[in-house]
Amino acid sequence: MQQIQLKTFRFKFSPEFTEELERFANIHQYDDRHSFKEAWEAWVTETSAMIQSEIETLTKMGFQGDILDKMFKSARYYYRKKPATTTEKEEKPRKKYTGSSKERIREMEKHISAYVKKHLCPKTNTSTASPAEAYADFIKEYTLSEKEEELFLESKQKKTYKNRYYLVSRNLIY
Repeated sequence: MQQIQLKTFRFKFSPEFTEELERFANIHQYDDRHSFKEAWEAWVTETSAMIQSEIETLTKMGFQGDILDKMFKSARYYYRKKPATTTEKEEKPRKKYTGSSKERIREMEKHISAYVKKHLCPKTNTSTASPAEAYADFIKEYTLSEKEEELFLESKQKKTYKNRYYLVSRNLIY
């Protein structure tokens, strides 16, 4: 049996680096763009060892792009505007859970397995199938019964499918 590799569509920083990046972004949260850029350049120089380690890790994982640019944009446009996690949120009442039928989940899993196998590159033994493309194909092939249409919104079914895609594709062995 041979295990396949799936193409990674989202690359995340390590938790330690994310913490440092978030700390930097919070310190410079209210800086104008020129001051933020100057502080960024100084921070990159100060933490060059940690940044180099993160660059090596992401490169080994297959990231193909400007990693420093990804770091800068994360700090400037995401972590800087992220609300502080120390505030307590008001607890909202839970919505009633509507689950998928077992038959529907089996259909999804069967479709995912077939779709990933169909889009397998024989040379590298990697699948080029994305979850979004697989879901679009699933919608074309399968239709909902009236009962399922009442129970599920489009977004609920899509979320269920993509979660199943992740679970099935990570455990798919030939």
